[in-house]
Amino acid sequence: MSTLNLNPHARAVVSALEHFDKATSKCTTQITMAFQLMCDTASVAGVKRDEPSIKAFMSEIRNTEAFLNAVAVGMLESKTVTEYAQSAGRAYFHNVPFTADLKNKPDYALPWSKAGKGKKHGAEAGEAGKVQTTDRAELDKTACKLLAQCRMLGLNGLAADLLDVLVAGLDNFAEPTTH
Repeated sequence: MSTLNLNPHARAVVSALEHFDKATSKCTTQITMAFQLMCDTASVAGVKRDEPSIKAFMSEIRNTEAFLNAVAVGMLESKTVTEYAQSAGRAYFHNVPFTADLKNKPDYALPWSKAGKGKKHGAEAGEAGKVQTTDRAELDKTACKLLAQCRMLGLNGLAADLLDVLVAGLDNFAEPTTH
C-alpha cells in the first residue's frame, strides 16, 4: 500500500482536462460559426457556386492575413487552413451548414476535384430535374422547400412573392407552421 497520497495531484489533472474539454468545445463552436459566417457573407455578396468562384473563395480563405499570420507564428498549420477552406468551399457549393469534416465526406466532394470526378452532381444526381411522377402532396412539399431555401438565402421578398403565387394558384395551399 502506498503512502504517497497522489489523489490531490490526480484531481488536479482531471480538473485541467475538464477545463481543456470546455475550452475545446467553445473553440470548435466559434470556428464553426466563423466559417458559416464566411459562407453566408459569400452568399449575400452573390458569389456564384461554380468552379472559378468556389476556387477563388477557398483561395481567399487560405490567403487571409489572419490565417497567414497564425501559420507564420506556428499557431496553425498551413494544412489545417487548407482543410478548413476545403470544407467551407464544399459547404458553400452544396449550400449546407459548415462543418470542419465536410472535406472528408464524399457526398460533398466538389465536382471538379479528384474526389468528385465521375460523380453525378445536381440534376444528374437526381437532386432536381425531370419529374417522373408526382402528386399534389409532393408539389406542396417542393414548394415549401423552395420557400425555405429562399428565406435561408435572405431572399425574403422573393419568398413572399412565391407564397402569394402559390396561395393564389393552388387550392388550399398553406405553408406548414413551425414552432
